[in-house]
Amino acid sequence: MLLSTSSVAQAQQPRAEESGTPSEPLPVPAQSSTNRECVGCPAHHLRRALLATAGISFFYHLGNRVRGEETAKLSLSSWGANIKSGFEWDDDPFGVNQFGHPYQGSNYFNAGRAHGMTFWKSSALTALGAASWELFGETNKPSMNDLINTTLGGIALGEMFHRTAWLVRDPSATGRTRWLREIAATVLDPVTSATRFISRDASRVSEKPESLIPPSVGITGSAGVLWQGSNVQEIAAHGLTFADIDLLYGDLRSGRSRTPYDAFVVHFRAGGGRAVSEARVRGRLLGEALSSKHKHQLTIAQTYDYVSSAAYLFGAQGFEAATVSSVSPLPGVDLVFGAWGGVLALGAVDAVRPETGDSQTAVRAGVTTEAEHKDYDIGPGSSFGGTARLFVHAHPLAGVTYQGYQIVAVSPGRNHVLQRVQIDLRLPLRGRLDLGTAAEFFYRKTYFPDGGARRERLWQFRVYLGWASP
Repeated sequence: MLLSTSSVAQAQQPRAEESGTPSEPLPVPAQSSTNRECVGCPAHHLRRALLATAGISFFYHLGNRVRGEETAKLSLSSWGANIKSGFEWDDDPFGVNQFGHPYQGSNYFNAGRAHGMTFWKSSALTALGAASWELFGETNKPSMNDLINTTLGGIALGEMFHRTAWLVRDPSATGRTRWLREIAATVLDPVTSATRFISRDASRVSEKPESLIPPSVGITGSAGVLWQGSNVQEIAAHGLTFADIDLLYGDLRSGRSRTPYDAFVVHFRAGGGRAVSEARVRGRLLGEALSSKHKHQLTIAQTYDYVSSAAYLFGAQGFEAATVSSVSPLPGVDLVFGAWGGVLALGAVDAVRPETGDSQTAVRAGVTTEAEHKDYDIGPGSSFGGTARLFVHAHPLAGVTYQGYQIVAVSPGRNHVLQRVQIDLRLPLRGRLDLGTAAEFFYRKTYFPDGGARRERLWQFRVYLGWASP
């Protein structure tokens, strides 16, 4: 998963833009301050970060009140009941738990980053925001899975959004270009952008913080059509459109690193019969070169996964150890091999019913029993996989990737094993464009606590037009 993009370009460097029109006041240069690590860095304010965290919770609570949610009718008695009850496993919808709560957590995280706090201090603030929301933000009993998803998912999405937004901003620019960049960054990191507008940092001229300038940035995108079926003979005749985008921030394949998320990879897919099909983040926490001669690299990464496919629904937050090795048998030819394994602090997968009759294909549990309360299972687990890719003059020509996950449900004790094999071929066309095709095989097996198992298979074929940044 650390090798899902290949095109690498030089990072944006701070540069001066044209000044505004005569009618526009020129921004005032930022002054150094004892509570700023650099002239362009945000001022460090712990108290304001805490207030911003409380304000974010109030904003989400207000949204629930406007929608008329029963859980928004807070009182001192509901707070006292939540404190006394302790944490449970809740049954919120899959999308709410696996994407909604991590995104809310990303807002808490960036309340810290927007006020000059480090990655680790912002992580602690995320945990504080998540815990306070569970205890005091809703009348529901506090949820253990929400606490984990909001905290770990919030950290992964928060730092990714924070650094990506800084790729868009250019604090050395002035005039309309400067404002357009500041506004565009708001889409990615609204909390930091709001803080910059309030503090007037959005109009001060400064250099971009050096710690937020990656050595390289690569962006690839593709759009095309995919076909699916339970077996090759039953592939659907009609295709589904999809679009992918991958961001490679920094270099995950080399270098010693102790700076969290100085390199990360993001994969996002929309379409394929769903609004969001995949969202994956792999952010480096530690990096170490094992052998510079043979280009061996060890990476410890934080992971976030969200998959909505015809084969299964899957979401998880965890950590992985990955090794990457590169060899160059010929000039301009690179072979890259990777392997990874890790733990899922908490994963979720849609449930299936025990098999009946002679059918070998699983049936998704759209209707649940009263004992289950929901149509998906949650629990800890593991991740594992490997990849091999061929590059010619930095262009990806072919690759094969295997991904595997295991989730042991906390209740009712089902054991889920999810596997996926993907083969890619890409043919250069002209300039930055290429024509690609991919074959994917999804295989899922669910073991039940009273014995027996169910299997589900899905074939998927894609044809697409790809683009890579220079």
